[in-house]
Order: sequence, then C-alpha cells, then structure tokens
Amino acid sequence: MVGSGYMKYETKELTSVTRSKLPGNFIKLTDGHTHYELLGSEKGDLIVLVHGFVTPYFAWDKQIEDFTKQGFQVLRYDLFGRGFSDRPKKRYDNNLFVKQLHELLVELNFQKHKIFLIGWSMGGAISLNFTKTYPEVVSKLILVAPIGLPSPGLSSALLFKIPLLRNIIFYNFGHKIMSKRIKSVLQIEDINSDEFKKVVEQMEYKGFLKALLLTGTQMNVYHLEDVYKEVGKIEMAKMLIWGEVDGSVSFKLHTKVIEYLPGIIFHPMKDIGHAPQYTNSSKFNELVLKFIKD
Repeated sequence: MVGSGYMKYETKELTSVTRSKLPGNFIKLTDGHTHYELLGSEKGDLIVLVHGFVTPYFAWDKQIEDFTKQGFQVLRYDLFGRGFSDRPKKRYDNNLFVKQLHELLVELNFQKHKIFLIGWSMGGAISLNFTKTYPEVVSKLILVAPIGLPSPGLSSALLFKIPLLRNIIFYNFGHKIMSKRIKSVLQIEDINSDEFKKVVEQMEYKGFLKALLLTGTQMNVYHLEDVYKEVGKIEMAKMLIWGEVDGSVSFKLHTKVIEYLPGIIFHPMKDIGHAPQYTNSSKFNELVLKFIKD
C-alpha cells in the first residue's frame, strides 16, 4: 500500500543529472553509485565512518574537523538506500553492505591500507561483519552503540514481523516516523535548521522507504553473537562507546559486547543517548583520538 505520505516525499530520481547538483562525491560500484566524502591529508592514516539504519553520513559532521586537524584522512559514505547513494534492487543484508565498503576502499585505492573503522548502531554490525571478513584491513575497531544482539530497545522489531501492519504503517507514515526519530536521536530542536534539512532531503529520492523496509526484514540485526565472538578472537585493539540513556539500543547490552569481545576498552557516556558522536562530539572525539593514537 502506498499512501499520500509516501508520494509526497519520494518524487525524485537519483540520476547523473541530480548527482551533479548534490554535495560530496560519487563512485560507481557493482551494486550502484555510492555517495562519499574523503577529507584530510593524503599522507594521514585513514579513519572510516559507517553510519546507522536511517541517518546518512551527516551523522559524522562533528568528527571531520577534529579528526582531519590531527592529520588523519577521513572517509564517510552513505550506505545503499540512504542519503544520496543508490537504492539498488538487491537483498539488503550484511553481505550487501560489507561488499559496498570493500569495493569503495578498493576503488579509492585503500585496499592495501590499514584503517581505523568506526561503526555506529547498524554501522556497528556492518563494521563487525567487515572486520570478520577482512581482518587484515582493520587496524583498530570502534563500536558505537552497536546493534546485533537481542535488544528490548529495538522497538521496531514487531513492526517488521507483521507484513500487513508493516506495509500500512511504513508506506503511509514512514517518512514522518523516521524524521521524528532522527530529530530525537540527534537532538535537533529547530525543524527549519540546516540540520533538519539534511534529515529529510534523502527522503525526496525514490526507493528510500523500501530500502529501509528491506533492511529491516532481510538484515540480521538481532542475532550476530557468532560474529561478535569471531571478531573477539581477532588480535586487534577494540573500543566500545555507549550512551547510558540510549533509547534505541539498550545500554545493558554492553555487558554482552564486553563478554564477546574480551579486552575491549569500554567508555560509557553519562546522560547521553543513542548518538554520542553527535550530541557530545567533543568528548567522543577526545576518546576516539586518544584510542587511535595510543
């Protein structure tokens, strides 16, 4: 079922013409065009930033300046179906997103570089799967409120399990639900701000809601225990950052992450929710830079 809310938002196509007018860079990969930004010194070590389920790469806006000032090169990109990356007609699972990141690194000639990989929320699950698949590429792994374990905080779980209810709600109210959720997670107060514009402009392009729906039904976001355990066996430095009042992914799950990833450095952030990199960027950046440099 496609309601008026769906049609109101998704009116544009991502084409070569529209891409030429959008910020950032685009690169053609096997499954479609990926929107990305690469900043900082070419001589610096590479930090790769992987965003979450719905918020595109602007979720990392507050890291770029601090990281590049310290001499690092920073790569951020939009996952397929989000931001200005294509919405390919593919299965939206971990394999798709791991392949996207690997091909992006190869096309940008970073396949022989060691990277510092930072994954937030769903990006944490992607980063875990990427590290499991390409351990030789990752120097240090940083997880920020990662999904991948059974969580009472993932309130959308039931929605994705009931097809009729899912389709009615998603295709009629999905854009408004997602806009409100991002606004809350990132603590954006002014709906007329440039920040909020970045939230909704990705929703103007066709295929956005369908990509989210397919991800929710096709990607394993609740039972990656085996992946956690396999990554736990890989000898590399790992860090976990989690807001203590996370309303999206239960903070209590940090105990399981620590169990599965022995030796991981853990930094709880008091009075912070699901997006510490955005709502307390100064502390977050300080923790990350210290960890990377040590």
